[in-house]
Parts: sequence; structure tokens; C-alpha cells
Amino acid sequence: MSLGATYTGVVSGKHLRTLAVCALILVLPGYMIIVLCQMFSFDAWLFVIISSNLVTIVQVMGSLIIYALFVSNVHSESQVNDLDDYVYYINAGSKVFEFLVAVVVLGYTAWATLNGDWNYIGAMVISMHAYFNVYKRAQEGWNNFLLRRSAVKRLNSLQWATEDQLQQLNDVCCICYEALDRAKVTKCSHYFHSLCLRKWLYVQDKCPMCHADILPQD
Repeated sequence: MSLGATYTGVVSGKHLRTLAVCALILVLPGYMIIVLCQMFSFDAWLFVIISSNLVTIVQVMGSLIIYALFVSNVHSESQVNDLDDYVYYINAGSKVFEFLVAVVVLGYTAWATLNGDWNYIGAMVISMHAYFNVYKRAQEGWNNFLLRRSAVKRLNSLQWATEDQLQQLNDVCCICYEALDRAKVTKCSHYFHSLCLRKWLYVQDKCPMCHADILPQD
């Protein structure tokens, strides 16, 4: 993702090496799944290994799709205003897949343990998996969703600047330093691009110019 954000129109050796590593990571887990299924009988621990490889494949595919979006955005005649949303949805889809896999792994390993030889080590592994891979992921994903929804809701409550206001201001957005063709006006009377301000609200609620509260808390 960082490579895509720094892409300037020319694929450098750094990009090629990273893409080659991503291609290798895509191929090796799939090959490992095939080999393991042929060599070993299916059990709970083989299921865990297979699911981990599937998650790795999906993560790399998501990163490559995001990279492709950044590259296409550089070469397109008009910039994609919703690029940030696309990146968020791709990352969210990858996280949802990871969470669903973690839930399935938890259910299957718990069932296999209860119906097999129960032991303290297996119970400990299942408990750690339930906490870190299921509960913590669900908590993190939900908090990110609430943060994003709150930022969008508060941003939509701000007024758009009029043409006369923008002409009188004749300035640039202090976040991205691009011309203000359209802008949102904060309650402290500062002007920012809607997309720039939305990204800013994901991080903090203070105005980038005067550090006043952009909007009261929900």
C-alpha cells in the first residue's frame, strides 16, 4: 500500500521486487495447502494451517488490488475522489474474511477438542485464539467502523463554502496544499477539502489551523 501511495508513474526496481515477493507469497501458500492435504489426514491442526494460508493469500490479494488502484489513479486523466473509500472497503473486506475464518477455526477446533482427546494445552490454545483472533479483531473492527461513521456524520453537518467565499479566500487547503475548488467550512471559519477533512477527522477532532474543536462530540 505504501508503494502505491508513493508511485509517480514509473515502476522502479523497488516496486518490481515487492511485486515479485507478493507473487511468491500468493503461490507458496496455495502450493503448501495442496501438499499438506496430500501428505496428511485432515484434522483440526491441519485445518488451522490451511486457514492461515488462505488468510495470507487474501491479505496479499487485497494489497495488490489497492496498489493497482493507486497506479491507475496516477495514470488516469481525472483523479478518483472516492479512492480513500475504495481502499477502506478493500481493507474492510479483508478484515471481515480474516474474522470469519477465525470464527470458523474457533468453532471447528473447539468441536474437535471436545470430541477428541481433551487436554489443557489444546484448551489454552483455543482460549488464546478466541481472545486475540476473534474478540480483539471484532472489537477493533467495530471501533474503526464507529469512528468512520462518526467522522462522516459530523462532516455532513458542515456547510459547503459558496463560490463568493472561495473567490474572496483565494487560498489552498492547508492539509493537501491544493486549490480550493470546493470546500467545507468548519465552525471556526476555516476551509478544507471535504475528503481531506474527513481523513483528518479519522485521526483527531481538532482543527488543523487553530486546534479548536471542529464539531461537538456526538
